[in-house]
Amino acid sequence: MHELLTQEAQKELRMRAMSILKEGMKQKDIARVLGVSQTAVTNWKKRAAGAD
Repeated sequence: MHELLTQEAQKELRMRAMSILKEGMKQKDIARVLGVSQTAVTNWKKRAAGAD
């Protein structure tokens, strides 16, 4: 069962993922480390790129 995160916790997770991505880690590895799907990391990356 997946535990639901608060909006603030979700935001922190996305920010952490993007920080790790900038350090050069692959999306699939970020997903594994953070316990999320690779699709989630890909979507976060697209969302962050759109915010620039």
